[in-house]
Amino acid sequence: MMEHSEVHKEVCRVFHLGVLPKITGPTFTNRPIDHTLFSREDDVGFISAIRTIAAKLECHLTAHRRKVIAVTSARPSEGKSTTAMTLAQSLSESEKTLLIDADLRMSTLGMRFGLRHQAPGLTEVLLSERSDDELIQPTLKPNLDLLPAGRLSEMPSSLITSTAFTHLINVLQRRYDKIVIDTPPLHSVNDSLHLGKLAGGLLLVNKAGSKGPQILPEVIDCLKHHDIGIDGIVINQLSNSPEMESTYNNDLPLMAG
Repeated sequence: MMEHSEVHKEVCRVFHLGVLPKITGPTFTNRPIDHTLFSREDDVGFISAIRTIAAKLECHLTAHRRKVIAVTSARPSEGKSTTAMTLAQSLSESEKTLLIDADLRMSTLGMRFGLRHQAPGLTEVLLSERSDDELIQPTLKPNLDLLPAGRLSEMPSSLITSTAFTHLINVLQRRYDKIVIDTPPLHSVNDSLHLGKLAGGLLLVNKAGSKGPQILPEVIDCLKHHDIGIDGIVINQLSNSPEMESTYNNDLPLMAG
């Protein structure tokens, strides 16, 4: 296990992308965060930050000649799905982008875009019940399409690790400039490890809080053990607390590659 000081050095080497502020606007006080976050004026700080992160990530992926971004977190409720959604929205402002919900156990993206719960999607495509052309949904944002998770399956890991999924991603890369995949948390199942290998790396979302950077040693060691690169680390839900600002902005300085 790496020491705390070693974690900071490691983070600096793996392209720390930036910090997302806690969403404080009144719009989502009493309802779940949905796709309209990207156009809400009461959280412009969040949108400005995600646009900056998207620009840095786009440069990183272009340098490595990659199109696929797999987004994960160590634990549930760290904001990975919100990050994946808004990252895809930001990328679609300059490129044709597809957002895929590959969290087949706790899918949320379809409903965030106004689709009914368990609307047909990735599960049905991988089971060869429907075609991807039929189930990929346009969104209200130009250049952004969505492939929801689909119905719950008794074998989600088998679907994610199937040759059908690999083939689907290969096909879709010929149609889209960027593909953003929302994956399950790393501590829950191994699906994200497979998706990280398929994408060529993982983007980690780490919720700011009492455990903050301390959880990174285990995550970094796990990814290194499985030979999976880290595309970046995004610190999410940072409050305006001076102590929190010091912890994440000074201990985890922004790097450019």
